[in-house]
Amino acid sequence: MTDGSKKATRDVAAEIAYDSNLTSDELTDAIDVTEANVRKVVPTAQVIHIEPDLHHDDDVDSADRIGVHAAAHGDAHH
Repeated sequence: MTDGSKKATRDVAAEIAYDSNLTSDELTDAIDVTEANVRKVVPTAQVIHIEPDLHHDDDVDSADRIGVHAAAHGDAHH
């Protein structure tokens, strides 16, 4: 028996620039933090697709590198 209500769900996709100097473990951690932050903002997200766009240091400004470094090390305040 159902009450006829449906919970709205969303799919989220994003291409996000990450520093190409991250190790695979750091990149994995950064993507996990990104996914957790998306779920805080979009709790109904069923599918979250993160496409890492790896940039060399010259392509990513210092603020982006700091944010990715913090995310890779569990600081989700960004």
